[in-house]
Amino acid sequence: MSRVRAHRPASALLFPIGVLTALGAVGTALTPTLAARHPLLLIMLEARDRNLLLARHVGVALFVVTGSLRRLAADPFFYLLGRRHGDAGVQWLERHGGGRVLRTTVRAFRRAAYPMLVVFPGAVVCTLAGDAGIPPAAFTTVIVLRTVAMVLLIKFMGDVFAGPIDATVHFFDAHAAMLTLCTVGAVVGWVLWNRRRGDSAPLRPMSDA
Repeated sequence: MSRVRAHRPASALLFPIGVLTALGAVGTALTPTLAARHPLLLIMLEARDRNLLLARHVGVALFVVTGSLRRLAADPFFYLLGRRHGDAGVQWLERHGGGRVLRTTVRAFRRAAYPMLVVFPGAVVCTLAGDAGIPPAAFTTVIVLRTVAMVLLIKFMGDVFAGPIDATVHFFDAHAAMLTLCTVGAVVGWVLWNRRRGDSAPLRPMSDA
């Protein structure tokens, strides 16, 4: 599957990945306040499933466009990481947070590349798609259609579970300062723990959940 290109991944790819990772960390740290008072900004920073559910009151068009674009933002960079750097790109992922998840995903990807691209999008699978030589047009089509469909599904699920979600948002609003202090502390602790392990740029999970 892999086409070996031993040169080190270029900063032109790693810089935007780092910026998007940092934006996601900010969104996670500020989730209680943003979910209650600025839900659109929340999904602009980090459009994980849970954040999209919390932002269910954002208008449909803005919700779908913003949520889809944010979820797709890093995928081309990871795809190019694999396509341009092959094994070096995959090894970079392993050094920066991939670990056992990466090795398990590689085995599954070898058996079913396109299904993995649909079911488990994210840093690892997008990099493997580039390394495997999946054509850019096919990669883009699968990722875009899958992402828009998932964002629409989450919008629908947000309406189905409106009661519990709205109760959660109300709780966040009532205790925004305390909860945000806790989430900021948790994110800072996570970053420091990863830096201590040597993972200077913790990756997005295998999925967007």
